[in-house]
Amino acid sequence: MPIVAKKSLGQNFLHDINFKTKIRDTVKLSYLDHGDLPLLEIGPGVGDLTEMFLEFQPNLKMVELDADLIPILEQKFPKNKIICDDFMNILPNIERSYLVSNLPYYIGSRLVIDLIAYNQRMPFSFILQKEVVLKTKKTSKITFFGGVLNYFYDIKINFTIPPSAFKPAPKVHSALFTGVPKETNIDGIKAINIFKAMFFKPTKSLFNNLIFGGFERGLVKEIFKKNSWDPNLRVRWENYEYIFETILNS
Repeated sequence: MPIVAKKSLGQNFLHDINFKTKIRDTVKLSYLDHGDLPLLEIGPGVGDLTEMFLEFQPNLKMVELDADLIPILEQKFPKNKIICDDFMNILPNIERSYLVSNLPYYIGSRLVIDLIAYNQRMPFSFILQKEVVLKTKKTSKITFFGGVLNYFYDIKINFTIPPSAFKPAPKVHSALFTGVPKETNIDGIKAINIFKAMFFKPTKSLFNNLIFGGFERGLVKEIFKKNSWDPNLRVRWENYEYIFETILNS
């Protein structure tokens, strides 16, 4: 019986052999730079990409939320460790690994942010909605997602994947992108809270955003006065790191 993708889980299975091969080759090159780490696939589905990844890392581990797919995966990959759970549940305590995934659109950006929040900044190769991935480009308008990701990761957008490569076909294009964590000991939760405040309302000034985002008005005034910041200062790509670090150390 054919497997039917579950809309509730955001399942879109990759079936195009050309793109599967291209993904395998791209992930392999990136993974070899971190070959001492285990390879962990999040949401392998029916194992379409898993077969490709096993060609260069036979000890691949998997985390799959859909219990209905576990018997299929166990039959296809009897020698590999398969965990039936929500990756979000095990993220805080998971072994440091190289992560690969065709992420469901509804959860993808949150998962990447949680890698930072839980101080589990691991290298990854993820497939995500193209519009979301493009937010990491410094030629785009800076957003919370783009700013926080670029601060903690070196990001590379590899290539676009059309809807026709998936079954069922999504309504949008996807993109494969890789992230290599930068060296930093900054607490993830604290950093996320600062970045959220910085981008609380995209149309507002930094001064107002920090207050709307939970900072005490007196503290915000003190930060601006101490650093001689213009009250109308806005966050840009060219100043977001400086602004973040100044607030962090205030």
